[in-house]
Parts: sequence; C-alpha cells; structure tokens
Amino acid sequence: MFIIWGSRIMRKALAQVGYFTCPNCHNASAHALVRMRTWFTLFFIPIFPIFSRYYVVCPVCGASVQVDRKERDRILAAQEGILTANQSPQETTPQPAIDTPTAETAGNINSEQ
Repeated sequence: MFIIWGSRIMRKALAQVGYFTCPNCHNASAHALVRMRTWFTLFFIPIFPIFSRYYVVCPVCGASVQVDRKERDRILAAQEGILTANQSPQETTPQPAIDTPTAETAGNINSEQ
C-alpha cells in the first residue's frame, strides 16, 4: 500500500495595505497583505498547517516583501480600525429612496391644478 504525503502552499489576501510605488515595476497601486501557509497533506488533502508567512504583494507585477509579526499586527489593526469607523451607525444616516412630498409641497401641487 502506498501512502502519499507532502505539502501545499495556500495563499489568502487579508487586507489592503495602501497605495505604494512598487520598487520592482514602479507602478503606484494598492498593495495587499497576503498570508502564505504551508500545509501538511495526506493523499492531497490538507491536514494541518506547518507554518505561515506574511507578505506585502504588488498586484501589478507580483513582487513581494516579507513582513514580520509586528508589522502584520499593525496593518491588521489599522484595517480593522478603518472598517469599524466606516461601519459605525453614527456617521451614516439612511436617505429616503424617493422624495416624499411634504404638506407645503402637496398644497402647492394641488393649487396649481
């Protein structure tokens, strides 16, 4: 009987870091924080992660720079701060889908007819 085992690398984009000029392709674009995890596989099925690395990746040319845990935590905390600020109910007020006539405008419309 054969046992097939090995490893597989899986990528996941975690956050948008910001607009930077890439040192490789010199394009200004929004770079992404990407987690690359190496998984132990058994019969081509990922069983458990072996280790993880984090990179900031250019979306144009694919050049990447590895970041440490402190930088990763700072980027993720800043991203969560942006999300919670954008989703707070105090800053957003719902707008009506159509203009509803008030008593003043309804009287003006009826008096013209």
